[in-house]
Amino acid sequence: NMTTDSSYISATPSTLTGKDYVIKYPSTTYDDGGPSNDPLLDCHRIFDLIEDERHITAQKLYSSLKERLIKNVPKPSSPMKHGLLRRRKKKHSADEEETKSKSALEFLTTKKGKLEDLEEKSKIFIRAQKTLKESDNWTFSQTMFGVSSYYRHEADGSLSIKMEGMLKDVPIFEQIAILREIDLYQTWSPFCSSSIVLKELEKLDSVGWFVVGVPQLGLARDGIFRAIGCDNLSDDGSVIICAQGLQDRPETEPFAEPYLIKGMD
Repeated sequence: NMTTDSSYISATPSTLTGKDYVIKYPSTTYDDGGPSNDPLLDCHRIFDLIEDERHITAQKLYSSLKERLIKNVPKPSSPMKHGLLRRRKKKHSADEEETKSKSALEFLTTKKGKLEDLEEKSKIFIRAQKTLKESDNWTFSQTMFGVSSYYRHEADGSLSIKMEGMLKDVPIFEQIAILREIDLYQTWSPFCSSSIVLKELEKLDSVGWFVVGVPQLGLARDGIFRAIGCDNLSDDGSVIICAQGLQDRPETEPFAEPYLIKGMD
């Protein structure tokens, strides 16, 4: 069972200082991500959802908002025709809706970089979500200690491995806490002799380094990776964690760098 200090939870201010970021208490617990009638309000909701690491829900709301804003962009017309059309409208409500749409578009323009980041991360999470749920093209290998493993040959020549198992009597928050503590991997992960957090970019966005091998035999390999997380509990009851590694390669060899590694520059 997990215990909490109520005096700590009610402490003010309601934010905790992290590394290079600020951890805030969740503000979207009761937000289902559905569109509202106010586009400017939805703009702010998108970034509240991002703050709470609900990237897939934020992306769905953002996609819906873009479609609505495109439909509400006023079409160009001649001054005379425009004046005639205006008389046929309910002027007040039409002007108000147009003003909100323009304000929402201007707001989104100022957040272009953040929204591009949202779209790229969402692609990674949705792809991982699909991979976990689908059973096609996976070849079953074995089941050992309650963990079933599968493999699949990819188009680029790589080999994907999927492992599924059931953890009983282990709260999800304790599991996430263990996975987030990269510095402690060496204390419990088999064949991991060293591990360090290189940088914490966000609450669920970390860059880490680790060494695995058998020291007695002089065998060891190290790696650098960036891992991100998505809170999807309100949607399908899952928390998704994805990681991409930095690969060794000749500088002259063309290579499409994974998105998460690009973000480490």
